[in-house]
Amino acid sequence: MANSRRFFRFDVMLRIYLQREKTELKHASQLLKGQQRYRLQQQVRSLDGILGQLLQDISNRGSHLYDLFYSMNQRLNYLDWLLNELLEQRNPQEHPEFKFRSRDDNKHQAPEVKKDSPTSLLVAGLYGEIDNALKVLKDSVENVLDGRLFIFNQPQKNDFDSRFYVTNLDSLVAREVTAAMILDKLSHKYNLLNQLFNLLKTAYEPISSAEGWPKQQINLSAGGVAFLSEEKYEVLQTVDVFMELDQITLARGKVLYSRPENSRQAAAHHQELYRTAIEFQMPSSRTQQQIDDYLQHQEVRQALQQIPSVTAWDF
Repeated sequence: MANSRRFFRFDVMLRIYLQREKTELKHASQLLKGQQRYRLQQQVRSLDGILGQLLQDISNRGSHLYDLFYSMNQRLNYLDWLLNELLEQRNPQEHPEFKFRSRDDNKHQAPEVKKDSPTSLLVAGLYGEIDNALKVLKDSVENVLDGRLFIFNQPQKNDFDSRFYVTNLDSLVAREVTAAMILDKLSHKYNLLNQLFNLLKTAYEPISSAEGWPKQQINLSAGGVAFLSEEKYEVLQTVDVFMELDQITLARGKVLYSRPENSRQAAAHHQELYRTAIEFQMPSSRTQQQIDDYLQHQEVRQALQQIPSVTAWDF
């Protein structure tokens, strides 16, 4: 059944951001596929070889630390895999290995912390950073917009610094203490992946937070949006429309028209304005539902504002 409210339009004030398919998205792609990314990934691959040798060495010795370090490295590998899919602008959920990798990662448990042990606190601190990064990525993947665009609403993070927990890790590494060498390499690997994550956050920054979007009056329905703009848009141009409803909502559309506006509002603006209308192209049922819920909520609020107040309790 067709959405009966698809063409029901309602004037609302909200934050909105428009992203052109051939401009902003192209810039994001260039950033994600630049030299910085490939340099960082090459460094991760080099570390993987060193870590593999160190883990094999500690395994051969029968050390009880092997399982812990192996677990941390496996979680870093999962973080690496997720980041690579996102850097390639692919949805990890669509990869045939996603469910298997996700289930496998859920098997890992945080290490027990001995508060009187600096090395235990160091391990717990690094594990916590890895765990937090994975939670943020998983949340972004689960809440992907329209199956293809991701939001990362947490700020960029600084690198992990082992000196916050212990002061002599470098000297232990220089003495070739295997456990210290593994922790040092795991920390370095996490920091490289963190820099890749920060690159993702930079590329998707325009759509990840509505705070910087202009707030304006728009005419909204589940089928499209119309508004006044200072910029003229090309007819039939594809545009991603991001709106701050109860949550960030995305709908892809095509420009129906963008023509000069001769209203008083335009005259008062002392600048030429354009009445622009965008028709949504096959919005998902989730997007339509989000718009419908928001519009119905606004209708109720407007109706409540018109209810007369009680002046006397006469019956």
